[in-house]
Amino acid sequence: PTPSPPPPPPPTPSPPPPMPPPPPPPPPPRAPAVPLTSGTFKLSRSNELATGLTLSTSYSLSFTITPNMIQAGWGSIAHVTTDGNCCNYGHRSPAIWFFPNTRTLYVVDGHPSNGNDEVCSGSERPTLEKDITYLIEVVSHPDSTTLLVDGVTRCHDARAGDREVLHDVKVYFSDPWYSPADAEVSDVIMTGLLLSSPPPSPPPRAPAVPLTSGTFKLSRSNELATGLTLSTSYSLSFTITPNMIQAGWGSIAHVTTDGNCCNYGHRSPAIWFFPNTRTLYVVDGHPSNGNDEVCSGSERPTLEKDITYLIEVVSHPDSTTLLVDGVTRCHDARAGDREVLHDVKVYFSDPWYSPADAEVSDVIMTGLLDSPSPPP
Repeated sequence: PTPSPPPPPPPTPSPPPPMPPPPPPPPPPRAPAVPLTSGTFKLSRSNELATGLTLSTSYSLSFTITPNMIQAGWGSIAHVTTDGNCCNYGHRSPAIWFFPNTRTLYVVDGHPSNGNDEVCSGSERPTLEKDITYLIEVVSHPDSTTLLVDGVTRCHDARAGDREVLHDVKVYFSDPWYSPADAEVSDVIMTGLLLSSPPPSPPPRAPAVPLTSGTFKLSRSNELATGLTLSTSYSLSFTITPNMIQAGWGSIAHVTTDGNCCNYGHRSPAIWFFPNTRTLYVVDGHPSNGNDEVCSGSERPTLEKDITYLIEVVSHPDSTTLLVDGVTRCHDARAGDREVLHDVKVYFSDPWYSPADAEVSDVIMTGLLDSPSPPP
């Protein structure tokens, strides 16, 4: 018989389907958030919120801001820097201003190729409105920087991927090189800090020692305490209700070792009204300058008649801060060379000037190494 034909060859198997493309990598995660402030404060020149930080190549800065009046010059808001204003890498990482005569944001986030690289092009720059609170975020990765306002991306700019870790970083709100923007800020937060723990909190205040009971009118040579020993971190606080303006210097408070001026310890601190005003003149001396004013001219607070204010002067070895009603109005660096002061007197007001026309209460000091007995 004729043999059967060979069976047909098995069908050629279909090629395997192509592998699906890998999913795009997720965006780099943000590092843990580190708050740098508590409460709301008014922007002031040279207000250093943190120092000695180490910043990774992916980081962010966020804060809320409520703008007030427009100013003629550049209005500094925030400045993160290694050691200067401009224009090396690290000098503006980031830095934020209002353009002169506007509330339009100028945002720079430098990198090794350009230490002064603006994030937004001209038409993208956001303009903020007076008395409205905004959330501002600058988010930086090695290959990009993004500006968000109220969670919405307003600008996105490429970077070359050549960022390097930055060391000994300072955070200013606002910086030492420009006038502060007229605005209030809160909730300043950074990510990308290469610290095993958040930056250290300010040194704790020592136990509070009241020096008065009740309200009194300022009078010349009114000595509230004597023979005190004052540590290198201390504070003086009191409430004050101003009355009439006077022609000369109006003495309010004077903490001194043995005189009016100008050795270290003569004004630690001392407070007056400028002549013919209710504008505060606040001095907190140190070994390098026993008569060093805390506020610059434009920062000096002016008080109103018949309104009661809480005044606080908080001094540490490296800084002095003036607060009015709990809001930082001035912050000034010190050299860290303070020494313990002995045989200290506290006057409200002092023997050398006419007393300011005002009523005072609740005089409290911290940082006393020998606490006096409370007043009867």
